[in-house]
Amino acid sequence: MNWFWLSFADANLPEGSQFLGGAIVQAKDARATIVVAADAGCNPGGGVQIQYVARNQPNAVYVVLERWRDRLLTREQSEQIGRELHHAGCIPLTDKDIN
Repeated sequence: MNWFWLSFADANLPEGSQFLGGAIVQAKDARATIVVAADAGCNPGGGVQIQYVARNQPNAVYVVLERWRDRLLTREQSEQIGRELHHAGCIPLTDKDIN
């Protein structure tokens, strides 16, 4: 199982209100994150961008704190976690990684 960061947005909403929330969930692959997030109640809909948080490797450097797991995160919380993920060197996914 891997940890994934999800960022939800709706481009049809007015500028400044397009971000719907973020979430960190554990799933077997990127595609499964959508279902896992929905089951956990942290998928508000809209489009989603998915990013690895950590993979099951001994050298994974980012530990997902329990308070950030499996819940919808606000813009402020998401920005804080995003900075942490960037500094930890997390790898963005592309559409072909998910399909």
